[in-house]
Amino acid sequence: MVITSLCLLAVVAVLTQVLLPHRDNPGPAATHLIRTAIAIGSAGILHITAEHGSLDHFGLLLMLAALACLSRGRWIAAALICPVAILLHEAFAVFALPLILAVSWHAAPARGLRRPALIALPSAPVMLAVLLWGNNQLAANTIPYGVGHRVWGRDLIQYSHSYTISQIIAVTRYWLAILTLIFSVWRANQGRFDWVFLAMLSPLALNVLGVDHARWVGLGFFVAVTGFGVMTRLGGIRMPRLNRWQIAGTAILCLPLGPLSQVHPLPWLL
Repeated sequence: MVITSLCLLAVVAVLTQVLLPHRDNPGPAATHLIRTAIAIGSAGILHITAEHGSLDHFGLLLMLAALACLSRGRWIAAALICPVAILLHEAFAVFALPLILAVSWHAAPARGLRRPALIALPSAPVMLAVLLWGNNQLAANTIPYGVGHRVWGRDLIQYSHSYTISQIIAVTRYWLAILTLIFSVWRANQGRFDWVFLAMLSPLALNVLGVDHARWVGLGFFVAVTGFGVMTRLGGIRMPRLNRWQIAGTAILCLPLGPLSQVHPLPWLL
């Protein structure tokens, strides 16, 4: 299982890198920072290497697969991938599904919300089942052990108050760096409204729904990077140069401080 996980996370890292454009503006471009962050940063490959047991790489691969289907006009395939991913881990409905729906709208804006609604339709009953029986231990005992067992039989709404001040600062600092990166790209594209930029913020909601706060930072980083890559390939945005303040605001993403871990951030340091 560990070998499979390591291979899959390597695929995630490579695919995320490939998504980003290779022709940047001269100077310190956002793509240079992102590639460095993936390669050596705590929220990049170091994070998903340490957290292979959480199956996040499977969720990220399914997200990339759904987006690849959308780019080829196979929206039905994308719609069928999403409920499977939600059964793998219900967090997919929060961090990935909004991005998939936003990209489907961006790819065919003339259709309005019809295409996103059709893609979300197969996921709706699965999400409802998770909400109704997600903390039902009886359901967990009656469902055969496997993918579904990871969903049924756990509390959905959890919260942790066991953070130290330094850990709170670390998680907050990482989220601010991710938000700074998103804001920098959004502002460089004339600050126009786009559902994809809004969808990049959806992983923030995981901090209310679960205790794996450091893990959500890693997912938030990869969702933002994937959103940038998809949008540049669709011709929706361009990746900008970063000024010194933006570089300072996002530099923590590139520091090899060890893996973010799952609940408590940077266990090698804090």
